[in-house]
Amino acid sequence: MRWVKRLLGVALALVVLGPAGFWTLVPGIVERQQNKVVAHEPYPVSEAARALHRGLAIGDWHADSLLWKRDLLARGDRGQVDIPRLIEGGVAVQVFTAVTKSPAGLNYDSNSAEARDDITLLAVAQLWPMRSWSSLFERAIYQAGNWRGSKRRRTVS
Repeated sequence: MRWVKRLLGVALALVVLGPAGFWTLVPGIVERQQNKVVAHEPYPVSEAARALHRGLAIGDWHADSLLWKRDLLARGDRGQVDIPRLIEGGVAVQVFTAVTKSPAGLNYDSNSAEARDDITLLAVAQLWPMRSWSSLFERAIYQAGNWRGSKRRRTVS
């Protein structure tokens, strides 16, 4: 009888801790895999190149940072851009995208309309509001309010 209670205790722990571990660990693991940052020595840059860079207005026209629950005001050690790293790189303009749909197996030639949507999986894994799991509009609105990784979100009726 004791082993049954122990088995039930282990099963209950897995049922409770399994999803908690999934929601806590999986998004960071996925972000690290999708947005690799490779440590390396700084590239050699000539003084002429530095001067040219200082004289330019640098713009980056695409970043998916809003997909991830991170505070963009804090310097990250992984993944998509954040404000401190943009400042360090001298970027003057950054366009943050709101990604609402991305088919599994995404490729340039063609994508199947029946393919699983990876953003739905990401929304569930990061505990986005349930309304965003099936609405592309709600996903965009949620991401627009996600730049500080905050728990307070704007609700659209």
